[in-house]
Amino acid sequence: MIGVIRRSAAACLLLTAALLPHEVLAADRVKVGTVASTGEFILNVAQGKGYFEQEGIEPEYTFFDSAAKAIAPLGTGQIDVAGGAVSSGLFNAVERDIAIRIVADRTSVAPGFGFHGIVVRKELADTGAVKSIADLKGRKIAIVARGSSTESILNEAMKSVGLRYDDVEVVYLAFPQQAAALSSGAVDAVIATEPYLTPMVKQNFGKLLASTDTFYPNAQIGELIFSEKFASTRKDVGVRFVKAYIRAIRDFRAALGPEGRLDGPGSDEIVALIMKHSGTKDEGLLRSIKLPAVNIDGRVNRDSIQKDWQFFKDKGMIGGAVTPDKIIDASFVEEALKQLGPAKAP
Repeated sequence: MIGVIRRSAAACLLLTAALLPHEVLAADRVKVGTVASTGEFILNVAQGKGYFEQEGIEPEYTFFDSAAKAIAPLGTGQIDVAGGAVSSGLFNAVERDIAIRIVADRTSVAPGFGFHGIVVRKELADTGAVKSIADLKGRKIAIVARGSSTESILNEAMKSVGLRYDDVEVVYLAFPQQAAALSSGAVDAVIATEPYLTPMVKQNFGKLLASTDTFYPNAQIGELIFSEKFASTRKDVGVRFVKAYIRAIRDFRAALGPEGRLDGPGSDEIVALIMKHSGTKDEGLLRSIKLPAVNIDGRVNRDSIQKDWQFFKDKGMIGGAVTPDKIIDASFVEEALKQLGPAKAP
């Protein structure tokens, strides 16, 4: 009799556990480093849509004032996931045993997505002194930082018209300072990105000379990066994180209109989610700027990263034996895509 009672009690416990809602089960906590950037919008959508929750993941966010400052905590395993950018500093960090893996696209420059480009001083454009990239020869151009992806992008711009990187004078200015430098005549052109590019042009500080997608199509700008510790010891959690992330990419891409702005089908919901989870207050600005492309399947462009690496190498900005193939890990995206299936064309 006692045995029957025990078996009945055990059966009841199993039945009760099966009927409990999914939410009461402990979620896998993932520490995510974030910055104030349009590249974080995919995370905002994944959070707002409940995709992380559906994958049994609870993101724990830590804010950094620049993506570069998140790399060291990634390398030590203090955080699990962060956004990064192709740069000489990224490769040099790995050379110093900062163990990280590039796992997915975060921002890229697909054809037709003009969120990034060369803006020339208004006076030079109005007088016809600068009509094309070729007319920048000998002029002063501002980019955001030495060893950044914009340095390689400038190199590609020069190559597109038969010039060399050294045919222009390069200065380094943070994005928020570039409009004032154009206005004062301190520089002749800048390589700008949103959300600075559109206001810069609308306020007549300069005119868009060329979008990056016209001379460096499919350039890989930013990436989703995992710490080595997270990637190697919590592979299943990493795949589920990427699944949620790719689902959010597809929603984000579907909401973009033909010029890369949030004015396509379902954009009202996406705008609301971004504003709620990013802290963005200016809805008008959010809707007016052009947004970065993100590969609809989450894949990074290896060829672009290789091209940037070669430029940094040739300029003596990186040393050692670290190559793109040593830090790009496509396995998380490919496993997630097996489960999600291929995307439909946006």
